[in-house]
Amino acid sequence: MSKRSRGRPTPARYLVQKLDEATELLDKKRPGEALSILKALEHKYPKDDIVLGLLATAYHDLNDWSGYEAALHRLARLQPREADIALGLIGAYAHNLRPALALQQMRDFLRRWPDHAEAAKVQRDLPLFEKAVHEQIEETGLPDEQALELISQLEEQRFHLGAGQYRQARQIGEKALRLWPDFVPVLNNLGQIYAVEGELERAIQVAQHVLEIDSQNLYATSNLARLYFLNGQPEEAQEWARQLKASHAEASDRWNKIAEALTFLGDDAGVLALYEQAKKAGELEPPAVDKIFYHTLAVSALKLGREKDARRFWKKALKLSPGFEWAQENLADLDRPADKRQGAWAYPFENWLLGGLATELAGALEKNRHAGSKQAVQRDISGFLEGHPRLLFLAPHLLARGDERARQFVMRLAATSGYPQLVQLVMDFIGGKQGSMSLRMEAARHLSEADLLPSGSLRMWTEGEWREIMLLNMEISPEPEEAGYSRTVQELAEQAYDALQQREGHQAQELLEKAIAIQPEAPSLLNNLALAYEMQGQSARAHQMLREIHSRFPEYFFGITGVANLAIQEGDLEMARDLLNRLLHRKKLHTSEFAALCMAQMDLSLAEGRRDAARNWLEMFEQADPEHPRLLQYRLRVGKFGRK
Repeated sequence: MSKRSRGRPTPARYLVQKLDEATELLDKKRPGEALSILKALEHKYPKDDIVLGLLATAYHDLNDWSGYEAALHRLARLQPREADIALGLIGAYAHNLRPALALQQMRDFLRRWPDHAEAAKVQRDLPLFEKAVHEQIEETGLPDEQALELISQLEEQRFHLGAGQYRQARQIGEKALRLWPDFVPVLNNLGQIYAVEGELERAIQVAQHVLEIDSQNLYATSNLARLYFLNGQPEEAQEWARQLKASHAEASDRWNKIAEALTFLGDDAGVLALYEQAKKAGELEPPAVDKIFYHTLAVSALKLGREKDARRFWKKALKLSPGFEWAQENLADLDRPADKRQGAWAYPFENWLLGGLATELAGALEKNRHAGSKQAVQRDISGFLEGHPRLLFLAPHLLARGDERARQFVMRLAATSGYPQLVQLVMDFIGGKQGSMSLRMEAARHLSEADLLPSGSLRMWTEGEWREIMLLNMEISPEPEEAGYSRTVQELAEQAYDALQQREGHQAQELLEKAIAIQPEAPSLLNNLALAYEMQGQSARAHQMLREIHSRFPEYFFGITGVANLAIQEGDLEMARDLLNRLLHRKKLHTSEFAALCMAQMDLSLAEGRRDAARNWLEMFEQADPEHPRLLQYRLRVGKFGRK
């Protein structure tokens, strides 16, 4: 749609390559793939006219008229003398139901390019738009030119609002209100902008003012139901939702606005009921409904277990707008194995209107990051939460109905604050069926790293069944700690270790006894001596020695695992469990210590009949020490190669 301007610098090789790829995809009628490339380029080259021209083409081919309009707007600022761009904007305005802007653009086009090949067609269509705009002008009761300016400002405000350009939308709205202070459509839009900017109370006041002007206004009623809910006032929200469902007021996007409010409130049955109502009214196609309506229907259907209907609704949304990312992401999630599904979400995190609070909270965290203890930081954040109760109110809804970013926000907030109510919510999420297994494990790690969830066994839903999953909050290091041996003892200990590796128990015993004579208070030497006795068939002596080591050195790691293994052999599983659980709280283990812990835990789990738990320990054992000589033995015992 654009031409290279004179004097344009030679584009980078990367840019040329990617533009060629996108152009080829567009030529092959694969605009969705082209769009992915072009959006990445747009981020890197936001003022490149060729990128924007191809981006507009991709949106056009996908029937994404909002994206098409936004790309052309930016392109028109870069190339104001291009007739084709101006002509494209007329079509974009028409598709997006902005007749006043289309009319102004048509008049400007005919004035500037009267001899253009498309000028005659524009001239033929002009009366249709004049008629549509004239009907709106009459409703205002203002002089024609003044009314046209006001309606154009409303349409321009809606464009900026849809594009997320809230500052521009606010400026246009406040300018329009100076012309007509009670212009309800602009007031409704301003209320949404105030809400996005974190001024929920002001947004609620605007909606209430609209209802003073027009007591049946559907937009204001819907906004109040949603805003009261997002402000942590559920009783007020439910009352406005009741009035919303009972309303028969006319509105151009009636079904969308009702569905939006009910979706936030979690009224899935109410959202699905709208489908039958719209069907009965013969309003299941644009402009009465759009992609968002079918998307909310799909989410509610899936929440109620109607997967087939959910797929059908999302596919309809994509038929209306093939590049609609919310539907694409939800459908892709639904196609994953059940254990990897995130779960349906209707609106991304930013639509929950927590941006202002999140920024304020981030500022508080940054301020305290280098000052005070962890407990002081938790105290400050807890105070912040108690001063902003809507965060606590929305947290369970974000976990249940939010996207991945919403859930991660709650998870991190719980871990950072240690606030009991949030920690319990996240614990329930970890132990529930919502969200992917990886996200629930991430939540567990967040709490574990904050010392809010001890290492140990968790009962989690995975692969369609409840299983025990081990959660460990410790560092596994191959670097041994300094033993503190003299040079002579170190040499004897190394020779003894080599003998044990060769299963030369008698030779190892002799070397270890010499070392112990020099350094008798070394539990690792004593532990290896017990192993040397075991190799020689002196089990009773070895077992007695293990108990003595544990008695003399109660914190010695291998002494604990040794006595735990004896307890397992003797059937005292409770004692073994108590001993091994003590080791789960250690923050750092050597690879050999972790291997001993894994083997003891597998022995205990198998003795208790908990084969799933044994498999979990085996998987961690394999990851930590994949070359360990006893791995094959435990794979066979645990049943790694199949269940028979």
